[in-house]
Formats: sequence, C-alpha cells, structure tokens
Amino acid sequence: IAMAVHEGELMKYNPSTNQLVKIDIPEANHTFVRNVACFDDELWVGTHEGLFVVNERKNKRVHLKQDLMRSFSLSDKIIYTIYQDREGGIWLGTMFGGVNYLPHHDLLFDKYVPGSDGRSLTTKRIREIASDNKGNIWVGTEDDGINILDIASGQVNRLRLDDDDKRSHMVTLGMFVKGNQLFCGLFKQGLDVIQLPENKVYHYTPEELNIGEGSVYTFFIDEAGYKWIGTGWGLYKAAPASFHFEKVEEVGFDWIFDAFQDKDGMIWFASMGSGLWKHDPGKNSFKKYTYEEGKENTLGSNSVSSVMQDSKGRIWISTDRGGICRYNSQTDDFTSFSIKDGLPDDVAYKILEDEQSNLWFGTNRGLVRFNPESKDVRVYTTKDGLLGNQFNYKSALKGEDGKFYFGGIDGLIAFDPNSSEKINFLPPVYISKFSIYNQEITVHTPNSPLKKCIEHTDEIVLPYDQSNISFDVALLSYSTTESNQYYYNLVPLDKDWI
Repeated sequence: IAMAVHEGELMKYNPSTNQLVKIDIPEANHTFVRNVACFDDELWVGTHEGLFVVNERKNKRVHLKQDLMRSFSLSDKIIYTIYQDREGGIWLGTMFGGVNYLPHHDLLFDKYVPGSDGRSLTTKRIREIASDNKGNIWVGTEDDGINILDIASGQVNRLRLDDDDKRSHMVTLGMFVKGNQLFCGLFKQGLDVIQLPENKVYHYTPEELNIGEGSVYTFFIDEAGYKWIGTGWGLYKAAPASFHFEKVEEVGFDWIFDAFQDKDGMIWFASMGSGLWKHDPGKNSFKKYTYEEGKENTLGSNSVSSVMQDSKGRIWISTDRGGICRYNSQTDDFTSFSIKDGLPDDVAYKILEDEQSNLWFGTNRGLVRFNPESKDVRVYTTKDGLLGNQFNYKSALKGEDGKFYFGGIDGLIAFDPNSSEKINFLPPVYISKFSIYNQEITVHTPNSPLKKCIEHTDEIVLPYDQSNISFDVALLSYSTTESNQYYYNLVPLDKDWI
C-alpha cells in the first residue's frame, strides 16, 4: 500500500510484515503530494512540482514537469489527479492547466529540443549524427554548429569555438568518426578535424583541401586508409597521410552526398541528382547506376541520399522521390519500394537495421519500420509521440547504447527499437451514422426503417428501391486511431473480410 504526506514524503506499507518504509524521491521532498497511483511496477506521484514516476525494481525515477518552451510537456506543474483508462493511457488533472493525456504507445521516444534545462539542444534543425569512442552522440545542426549529448549524464553541450569561427561553422554536413578523431564537413567552409576527447578543432579550408567547391557533404576513410570527400562539384581522394585531395575524374561533377564501403570492399557513392556509383578499389573501376523511366529494376530515383548494408549482406539505398531500393547483386539491378508498396512517402532518409532485421528510416511523413521479408510497414507520426513528421538527410544513428537516434526539422528523438510493446487492446467499433442515397436516416426521419438509434440497432429491413446505403463507423479510442485498419464483410456477397 502506497501513501503520501503533504511534506513530500512517500511511504509504502506491507500488511503482512506490518512494516512502513520510506520511498526515497529526493526531488519531491518539501513539496505537496496530491495523488498517488500504482500501475504495474510503477508508482505515479502527483505533486506541486510536477509528476514523478518511480520503478523501484528497475531503480528508475522520472520527473515530468512543466516546461514553457516544450509543447509536449505538462501544461501545469500542480498535479491533482491521476487515472489510467482501459487502453493504458494516463489522464492527469492539473490545478491551472486543465487535463493532460499520455497515450499508451508501443514505443517511447526520448525527445531533445531547445529548452531551459541541461538536456536541451541549442537548435531543433538536425542534419547529421555521429557517435564518438565513448558513445557520446554528436549532433550536427543546420544552423548552430555541433551539440554533444553525454550519454552518461544526459546533458547536452555545444561544441565550443572561438568567436571568430562560430559563423563559418554553423551549417554542418558530413560527419565521420575514426579512432579518436571526428571529421565534420561544413557548408562552403571545408572540413573540421576534432581531436577527441579534448575536442580540439583543426580546420582545413577548401583551398587547403584542394577541392573545387567548399561544401563537404560527405567525408569517408576507406579500409586502406584513403580519404574521400564528396562535394557539390564532384568526388575527391587523398592519400592516407595527406589532406591534399585530387579530383576523381571518372565521377565528373556529380553532387556526391554519401559514401559507404560494404563487406566485400566495394565503395558506394550516393549522388544527389545523378544516380549511384560503385567503386572497386582493387580494379580501380567505377560503375554508375541510374533511374531509367519505363524500365524495370533500375534505381527508383537518381537522387540518392544514403547507402547501407544489412545483416544479410544486402545493399539498401534511400532516395529522394523514389522510396528505398535494394541492390540485387546476382542480377546487378534494383528492387524499389515506394508509396505503392505501403510507404507513407517517396522521400526516404538514412536507413538503420534493428535486431529483428527490420529497416527504420525517416520520411517527410513520419518514421517507418519496414520488414524486408514480409513487406510489413508500420508508420510512426506525431500521434505516436514523435516531435514532427519530417526528418532530414543522413540524420540517423545506432548508438553504442543500442538506441536509435533520428533527427529532423523539429529536434532529435531516441528510442530502443527492440522495446516495442504489442498493444492487445482492441477498441470497440460502433456504427455512428446510417444513410440512404447519401441522406442521413435517424429514428425521427419520416418513414424511417429505424425503430431505435443506429447505435442500438441490430437489424434493418429495406425495400428494393432503397438499396444505396452507407454507414459511418467510430472507433472508441483516445490513442492513435490513424494506425487502425478497418475490414468489412457484406454477407452473403463477400466471401472474406475486405
């Protein structure tokens, strides 16, 4: 039995042992406790300083509070009542902020946005994400340089630069980690080499790098130690001990957006607007793949944004306006998956793979979990707890902690893809409206066939000249109704559910 006193002390009483033990929540000391509720192994405590969620078995304590800079936070810091509905959703009654509702989602997303505490980013426009040798997350942004998320403490800090350098280091592009060095491409400003863990920044100008266009969209070091830079005007290569790059003439002036080396040693270069390149270092050969209209098994689009290899050795490509593509090595062609295959959008961003071999990638219409074998698609949107539905190029990372990190134009999210919980609650479906020839029929309609309201009617008898009928249905759920699918069966005309 859990009980609380107004001074912020929380107690638990065991009737079998007749013992009263204090539950330690230091942050709740000396505040008023208004309500206590137990849900499974969690204790939810409403106070004058927000909401506390305590799981003693996992030794975990979460403090939820009002933050005026975060739209998804509590609307008030004084929590009066706590209630859990049949779906598992939590309802909170506050003193000045009305009612707050926390839906029961199958995934929980950590959110990082600009705010007033130490876990806040300096901007919400995320472009690149990388992980250093300590597992810390480096977040490259579109307009405020680099933020560093300390995994151990959860604190976020901005990479410190001299005042003279800040303006030219605002827009980050390609990020790559090798040993104790982090390489960060910049828009029109060349390349930063950051020495870890001191975070000492060494800058190379476009002139020092000998690249024709100063924007480094991707930086990559291959297995042999050669450095590669992709720019808006082509591909460049440098020897292992050098930062003096030479142009790769075979690629011409293609806009090189991403680089990846597969398990067979082949290096893939994604081009934004000109297709995909495959480079064989042993033969020093380059082969180009493009989209060909009207021809099957080509790239889905010539705008390729990223390349990855899954646990089964298959190469996957994300594209702009062509969905995702799988490279078929035996036939040297591609299989595309797009809106017609269930994706919410044909703009796809960087792809990650979880332990169940599902592929995860952001789009402009939500986060997608795609199973390559069953072709099953699950789309997560703001209704499922996302910050926003629009993600960004190459803004995805599998962290050392096993979490997936995805960035977009509204901030950064993190989640454990293997913690997805199957929700068994099936919300009831009711017929809410009945129409004949598109005219709503109620009990009060003249010559109505309804004897009771449609919600309580089990049978309707109609003459032959009233055969054009329709029904509206309502799904009684406060959670994500958009992800539910409806099936119908018109007996005896239909053989199965449609």
